[in-house]
Amino acid sequence: MLESFLAFSGNAGKGVFTGKEIEAIKLAVSEVNGCEYCQSAHTALAKMNGFSDEDAIQIRRGDIADARLNALVTLA
Repeated sequence: MLESFLAFSGNAGKGVFTGKEIEAIKLAVSEVNGCEYCQSAHTALAKMNGFSDEDAIQIRRGDIADARLNALVTLA
């Protein structure tokens, strides 16, 4: 099951979203789900993908200044 999930997760959005956009989506979803482990992991990964601490906070609040990212985070 884990292997299938990781394969799906690895392919989700390929060619459509940048790594930064995918991480923003994952961070927003982890916030909504309330999973502290996922929030921590995706906050760290978001920073590795070029987000600042403030960007990560804004994503978790669902209100980031970048219009495209804001639309993705809101939809997620």
